Amino acid sequence: MKYVFFGLLLTAVLNWASPVAAAPMSYTVDPAESVFAVITHKAGVAARLAHNHLIAPRTYSCEIGNAQDSIKSLTFTMSFPVKELAADLPESQKKWYPAIKALAILDTPFSEIDESDRTTIEEHMLAEGQLDAEQFPEIKVELVSIESAQSTHGEKTFNDAATIRFTVHGKTVERAMPANIELTDDTLRVEATGQFRFTEFGIEPYSAFLGAVRNRDEFDVYVHIRAYPETGTEQAPSR
Repeated sequence: MKYVFFGLLLTAVLNWASPVAAAPMSYTVDPAESVFAVITHKAGVAARLAHNHLIAPRTYSCEIGNAQDSIKSLTFTMSFPVKELAADLPESQKKWYPAIKALAILDTPFSEIDESDRTTIEEHMLAEGQLDAEQFPEIKVELVSIESAQSTHGEKTFNDAATIRFTVHGKTVERAMPANIELTDDTLRVEATGQFRFTEFGIEPYSAFLGAVRNRDEFDVYVHIRAYPETGTEQAPSR
């Protein structure tokens, strides 16, 4: 009998000492407080006649998960039809320009562009010589890894580096982007930025009037995500 007692006692001690694996968690993105935006930069001898543009999808599919109790175990994939991209929506320009300015991406506000001109910009953007939405209908973003790495961009200090795979125009580019990732019991917050080139994706920067008005090859990406644990999943652990 005493052996049975000691066996039960040992089992209880081992069970108490063993770590419990965190249940997988999923998150729902708050679209009003989230954006995946591309900022293009005007160039050319007649650049004063052109505009910097804020391009972002109207709708998108986003899956965020966390299998463990660590920032580094986050998973993130985002995809959307190329035809969902919108150019220079006034509400987006006003909402996100302060953050974009703080990162020293732009130092002057976006120009207000009327509905007709925005439609024309979107048509050019989706055309065969640019994103070619008919042949390459989807854009995809996938998180590869997160590492601790401090950097400063404009007024912002970042504490992480998030490596992503960015697929556009049938080409995939993998790059580490400075990021701040905050995970609390009820909210996931992500802010990240990075620079890419159109030619990396096999796209020649838009050009008109024999190059007098054109886009620079470089464009910036700005990411701001706010998400909450889905109902029925474990609450997110603190960082």
